[in-house]
Amino acid sequence: MRNGIGLQMARKLIKICLLSLLVSFSVLVASLTDLLLQDRKRKLFYLSRITSLFSKALLKILGVRVYVKNLENSVKSDNNHLIVSNHLSYIDIFVISSVIPSIFVASIDEVRDKFLLGRMAKLGGSIFVDRRSRARLSEEIDTISELLKDGLSVVLFPEGTTSNGDGVLSFKAPFLTPAIKTKTAILPVCLRYRGINGEGVNPDNRDFVFYYGDMDFFGHFVELLSLSSIDVELIGLENIRVDSGISRKEVTKLAFDFIKLAYH
Repeated sequence: MRNGIGLQMARKLIKICLLSLLVSFSVLVASLTDLLLQDRKRKLFYLSRITSLFSKALLKILGVRVYVKNLENSVKSDNNHLIVSNHLSYIDIFVISSVIPSIFVASIDEVRDKFLLGRMAKLGGSIFVDRRSRARLSEEIDTISELLKDGLSVVLFPEGTTSNGDGVLSFKAPFLTPAIKTKTAILPVCLRYRGINGEGVNPDNRDFVFYYGDMDFFGHFVELLSLSSIDVELIGLENIRVDSGISRKEVTKLAFDFIKLAYH
């Protein structure tokens, strides 16, 4: 028992040191990029790719193995997408970023103020939205629309929050509006966590990874650092074209149905 506890503590300390070095280096690289590039579009383009590289490094440190399915053509394509996904944990952002360089739409209270994750999300040009504020909704939709017009891929989680993994929560439609306004194809992707420390994900171990409800971030993150491995699938689904008069309600239902079917 004592050896097991000692191993967990050593694993946590090593990961904390490596993550601190990674964040420090990412701050340096992102700051130089911000200083050298004045054009906003080019700056965000390169920041999204830098963040993708750092996301791969972060997942490696955390022991997260990503298995990609049906995304090869989308990743290689020159066309940008509005990418929508189910949402289970704060590491979802880095799982998707490691495969698809993109700008994230993240909740203010979920990511922005979280020490390490918030720092890396900010460096990558993430948009932080207040999902509880209707007053800012129009402005946030316009911001996302401008990014799509600039040819950047944008990722959002239309559930509006994380779930406990029992299923996919209903989607909130407003943030899919930019795709319709800019006639940008929507790419639904499904996240499925398959293994934790070599065991299948189940109600007894899933809370080591899934982050939802009133969980304390710091305590949860410390426990996540003790894990030796996390296996997750990132599944690309059928593109949804929005240039044929399709309504926001129809788009939302299609994306939800695709992801729900793939999740179960």
